Amino acid sequence: MARVGQVAGVGLTALHGLFKREYGLTPAQWLLQQRLQLAQRQLAGGSQSLAQIAQQVGFSDQGALTRAMRRSLGITPGRYRRRFDA
Repeated sequence: MARVGQVAGVGLTALHGLFKREYGLTPAQWLLQQRLQLAQRQLAGGSQSLAQIAQQVGFSDQGALTRAMRRSLGITPGRYRRRFDA
């Protein structure tokens, strides 16, 4: 987040305030939301492994993606993907 603040020309406190005002989320919450949305798109339309998707969207491993999805969305990546299998 320090790098994001540098690029935006604001300090961390100001960056946090801007995110809360614009998105209603902290920068970390916003980033997690973006990663989960990208993972959902890849799970719904792709054939990559869960581990590959986790790495591509910024999680350390498949378990981290699973925990994040379960905590935020109430569903595991595998179950989410099965919704789209015909």
